[in-house]
Amino acid sequence: RDLRLWNAGAVIGIASGDPGGREAFLHLVNYGSPRQDDFPARIDGVFGKATSEAPGAPSRPLTPAKRGSGTEVTVDGLGRLAVIRFE
Repeated sequence: RDLRLWNAGAVIGIASGDPGGREAFLHLVNYGSPRQDDFPARIDGVFGKATSEAPGAPSRPLTPAKRGSGTEVTVDGLGRLAVIRFE
């Protein structure tokens, strides 16, 4: 699987990245109410840096953790959409 989301029933995710695997993006769309709670998201590939960007909000660094062949972050709150950039 390219990505996994837990405890985020109304959130749809799409993973994308470059063929070399040096950068990846996780696009999150929330079809429910704005979320104040945290939920984990994992993307395939190992990355050392993650940044969350959302409309009307400043960029925020996230703490990536290696999990098997993937990288996991905790998404802390989500309005309608966000893009997480992995490097």
